[in-house]
Amino acid sequence: MHFDFRFIGLFVAHISGWLTYFARPGNGADTSTLRFVCAALLGLLPLALLPKAALAQQLILTPVGAPTVVGAGIGKRALWSNAGTVGGVAVDIVGEMAFAGRDHIFTTGNGLIQITSTGQDPHFIDFYIYEAGTHNITTNSGGVPVVADVFFQVNDIDGPLNEQVYVNICDGSVEYVRIDRSATTYRGYIEGPDANLGTEVFYLAGDRSYSNQPVSGLEVFYPQASTFSFGRTANNGFLVLLANPTYDEAQTYDLQCGDFKAPVLQDDLKEQVLGEPVVLNILFNDSVATENNNAPANNSGEPSEYARQAVDLIPPTGALNIITDSDGHRVGFDVLGEGTWSYDDLTGELTFTPFAAFFAAPTPINYRYQSPIVLPNEPQAYSAPAQVSIDVGSVGLLKLAQLVDTNLNGYADPGETIAYVFTAENFGNVDLTNVQLAETQFSGKGVPPVITFQAATSLSPKARFWSGNGRSTRRPIHWCPKIWTPRSPIRQR
Repeated sequence: MHFDFRFIGLFVAHISGWLTYFARPGNGADTSTLRFVCAALLGLLPLALLPKAALAQQLILTPVGAPTVVGAGIGKRALWSNAGTVGGVAVDIVGEMAFAGRDHIFTTGNGLIQITSTGQDPHFIDFYIYEAGTHNITTNSGGVPVVADVFFQVNDIDGPLNEQVYVNICDGSVEYVRIDRSATTYRGYIEGPDANLGTEVFYLAGDRSYSNQPVSGLEVFYPQASTFSFGRTANNGFLVLLANPTYDEAQTYDLQCGDFKAPVLQDDLKEQVLGEPVVLNILFNDSVATENNNAPANNSGEPSEYARQAVDLIPPTGALNIITDSDGHRVGFDVLGEGTWSYDDLTGELTFTPFAAFFAAPTPINYRYQSPIVLPNEPQAYSAPAQVSIDVGSVGLLKLAQLVDTNLNGYADPGETIAYVFTAENFGNVDLTNVQLAETQFSGKGVPPVITFQAATSLSPKARFWSGNGRSTRRPIHWCPKIWTPRSPIRQR
């Protein structure tokens, strides 16, 4: 749950300022005035504490009578009076035939808005929400638009292939299309342009006869809209009804624009802290997320609910204990001697958990994405795979010491020095930052040496060191000789 605390802070600050103003002498505010102001402002305060989503009002469809119909073919209009409510206030709904080759029928069935086909012919209907009694259907004038979260259901899309529903899923007005997980209806996508359907159109087609089951249709969500639209085609006499949503959310998944674009999966690479699990959101740089960029309703830049559950891991050769989910996707396995890979359908997170004695980069794995398109007599399609790699830092350290034996007696005498040179090399592919060395095993008398960065030599196409002084270096790197002068003789070994 999200609250806009900045707004709340300003709101409270303004309350304080207003009360201070009223309380000043000479401003004409008596006790009753202050009491009234306090009551009014405190009554508004709960609105400031509501999450933003709670302020949105949903269109609720209500039983409706026969519509008033004007015209024929393209431009044909119908007004259903008191067809629903928004925030408890009655609204009228007007439907207009925006595209058609036949004169299809606007009517009412079982108290619901109904469109009946007069024959196979793709036709699109635009709907408008008005305050009740404000629109003149005869002159097509007037009308006070009402903005609402529009969430409706269309069921009984019968088949095989004699009835279809169309939704412009990428035009920025649709947040998602909801489908029952067990549905066997056909689902497709037309990028277009198509002479009859336009561009970026999702369609659902019937595969058999239905009797209003959730698996027979879809639900569409248009957030904060005063207009909405969809299209259809059907054999003569077949009808659809606009109803309130009833699907069990736990038994559905939501489809978005990015799910239907040509899938492009990007490789993923992440650094691991040795011995610790690594978590990657592997879909966030893929087209199933980046193509959700259609404002205002479809611009989250995140993968849809469908995309998160459409991932199929591709284990490396020799993987053990392979786990599949209810859709047959591989979501977990072990790699001998390395660790466990596991994928979460709900969050879209891939986790690698190393075995206790494994301290290296694991074998890269691949994954692919299952297309949501389901067409008759066609196999299920998958994207080209992407690779997931995890890197760890691999550092080698060489320490050399040289006695400057001034008197050549083989001992480190007081006044003589021992010079240390340390060489560190990054063998891995992970950049290491703030690399520093410290002497931890000094046991002689005198001041322990302090190690400082000197210079870098040799080039490598792989990882860099970023030393403590902020300098970027290639491998290997050296720390300057440190001088230690013993206070008592030490034999050189």
